Amino acid sequence: MDLPTSDDKTRLTVFSAKGRLEIPDLSLHTIEDHEDNLLRHFELPGLNYSRVEDEFTDLYVCTHGARDCRCADRGGPLAEALRQETSTDPSIRIHEVAHVGKHNLAANVLVYPLGEWLGLLTAEDAPRLVEALRRVKCRPFTGTDPPLMLNHWRGRRGLSKEEQLALFARFS
Repeated sequence: MDLPTSDDKTRLTVFSAKGRLEIPDLSLHTIEDHEDNLLRHFELPGLNYSRVEDEFTDLYVCTHGARDCRCADRGGPLAEALRQETSTDPSIRIHEVAHVGKHNLAANVLVYPLGEWLGLLTAEDAPRLVEALRRVKCRPFTGTDPPLMLNHWRGRRGLSKEEQLALFARFS
């Protein structure tokens, strides 16, 4: 495997309670140029960006078979089914990623900017997931929003374990 050089560029997407930050040209050479943008994205206390709607919903499906075959065996077909379900909807983007943890819950999907973590999904769940996404606003979920798919809900970014347990109990 070749190590990156200072000229190798990648696209970075950062999500926080404030929403999405896109850096299309991150490299070892340009990282200092982007440092202020990253710091500002996580600053500005008191602003509530959780009601700002985003243009895209990004689904990150774990398909990393080298770590655990369940992720590839279940995640790959789910990613393909999601691509088919969203083929005419450019607002929902599908990405294959490696290792989000809890292989026993494969297929795992991270839903951003909502901040939802889902597990035990199959390709047959793709239509229900896409329909659920179309019913909600594309913005970071708060501690009062119901889980996106309760039977597959692993948790929500930004909430403590206790807050997630209370949220699950409230809606189950």
